[in-house]
Amino acid sequence: MRNSTPTRWLLWSDGTTIWVVDFNDEKLYAYTLATGARDVAKEVDLAADNDRPIGLWSDGTTTWVADEGDKIYAYTLATKTRDAGKDINTLTATGNDSPRGLWSDGTTIWVADGGDDKLYAYAIQITTPAPTPVPASEPSLGARLPVRDIDALTTAGNDSPYGLWSDGTTIWVVDDGLSDAKLYAYTLATSTRDAGKEFDLVAGNDSPRGLWSDGTTIWVANSGFGDEKLYAYTLAKTVVLVMRNSTPTRWLPGHVMPPRSLTLLRAMTTLMASGRTALPYG
Repeated sequence: MRNSTPTRWLLWSDGTTIWVVDFNDEKLYAYTLATGARDVAKEVDLAADNDRPIGLWSDGTTTWVADEGDKIYAYTLATKTRDAGKDINTLTATGNDSPRGLWSDGTTIWVADGGDDKLYAYAIQITTPAPTPVPASEPSLGARLPVRDIDALTTAGNDSPYGLWSDGTTIWVVDDGLSDAKLYAYTLATSTRDAGKEFDLVAGNDSPRGLWSDGTTIWVANSGFGDEKLYAYTLAKTVVLVMRNSTPTRWLPGHVMPPRSLTLLRAMTTLMASGRTALPYG
């Protein structure tokens, strides 16, 4: 596959398909979660000016792609076409000029900033009633929601934030490994750190970028700058499995397998369905 040495590896999935942003190819690659097979029909070629894609999130209808050029571009997932009316163009004006990962609850979208070490919050759609705490006025698309910013990153030591993922209560922020290879945790409602839900990443997962989780397992993508790999962790405790994307003949906790494609996701799906933390020999 072309997407074999991605330089970013930011992820989003609807539970059936997983999309991977590729910085070099300016494209969203798609793979079937259950089989790990590439799904070319669902891939999205990005707009010519969206030439430095670095983060993505979707509500299942619209996909937003952050660009290092300080803008978030919108695309319709079903048609793979631009939806410029949903772009967020306010990043530069607000100081959010080093955007990275994105995550949204459908009302607010949080954008990690690698320069300010902060999560900036914006309205992703017009909402009624307005969010709590209530901003000065009903927010329109892209309006800043500073009351929902998360400023606790620097104090926590999370000084190079990258990918984001949340279960709606806690938001996990990966530090890109320049200082810490770690998942930091914060409570969305209070914007405060929740150190009890944090964990260090394993040796080798030292260039972490994208995150995605089904609520039980969280996958941390390692950049093509390091060991190109998807690492799997459980959210309930620290690392249970570290698997390299492959079709193995033996699966054991902590086993590392030779690189292939995203067939790791097939292994993870089988694992979760079985309810076990290790699959049998053979």
